[in-house]
Amino acid sequence: MSKDKKQKNKQKNSNVKKETAISNANFSASEMETIIANAIIKAEEIKERKKKEIEEKEIEKLNRYLGKNKVFRFFNALFIPKDKIYGDKISFNLLKLCLAGLFSIAMCIAFFAAIVFIVGGIASFFIQIETPISLVYKIWFVVIGIVFLLLAFIFRIVSVEVEKMEDKNIIFGLFASVTSIVSIIIAIVSITKN
Repeated sequence: MSKDKKQKNKQKNSNVKKETAISNANFSASEMETIIANAIIKAEEIKERKKKEIEEKEIEKLNRYLGKNKVFRFFNALFIPKDKIYGDKISFNLLKLCLAGLFSIAMCIAFFAAIVFIVGGIASFFIQIETPISLVYKIWFVVIGIVFLLLAFIFRIVSVEVEKMEDKNIIFGLFASVTSIVSIIIAIVSITKN
């Protein structure tokens, strides 16, 4: 029983010491919030810095292994042993390349459609055909062409942005979104064909 009493007394004494230490500090709630927020921000900055240092070391190791000559570097990268692969740079860059390529293809398609609609709409004003096209349709062709031209520029901007992105979560999310949209389009085309 005496051991239990001693332990309870120690716990009470430690609780009293903690309460007096906190009350002696006399911090207001807003001051404590700012102190805690600053500590969290500093911890995040330290974590980011360590992560960057680790990535830089991995890239440096890989560059040392691959060499400086571009031709030998390419062949060394093709036949790199398993233990020399550091991180996920190649798979990440492959996803970025696929996304940028898809958006570049979409840009080319939209640009081609813009040229067809704009030239066709303007040419319909000057070329007479057997079945006349009304003025409304001619104007709509030009307007649709301008919309396709704007889409081509947007796809070009997105392609450049994807090439410059460094956040893996955004790239993976964007890749999943694009592949799901492509699969939906393929499913609709296969349903309408049958």
